[in-house]
Amino acid sequence: MSISVLVVEDHDDLRAMVQHMLTQEGYDVRCAATVDEAVATLNETPTPCLVLWDPITLPMNANLVGQMARRGVHAATIPVGITSTGQTTDGSPRITKRLTSREAILSVVRKYCPKAEERAPK
Repeated sequence: MSISVLVVEDHDDLRAMVQHMLTQEGYDVRCAATVDEAVATLNETPTPCLVLWDPITLPMNANLVGQMARRGVHAATIPVGITSTGQTTDGSPRITKRLTSREAILSVVRKYCPKAEERAPK
């Protein structure tokens, strides 16, 4: 039985990087680009062990929180670093997100989704 994770990230490249990384580690990864897509995914697929989401540009909403609570799903934030790279044309700060490290992401996922071999006593 595979262990699934739902990744909720609005930046295509970051979402793809996290999906690839977790797939390589043996997780079944589903993705959503918006909170509404995440709610739909939770309604349509088997329950994941974790919703890994981007808190910087995708605030949680009541629908997503309610779905996770009803299904007993953990939530954790994607470990990202942010930097300001100037201003947009309207004067607001231009923010660039980047993943902090592979180990930081895997550490978060393993905390909530240990694989069978990680759960076994040594």
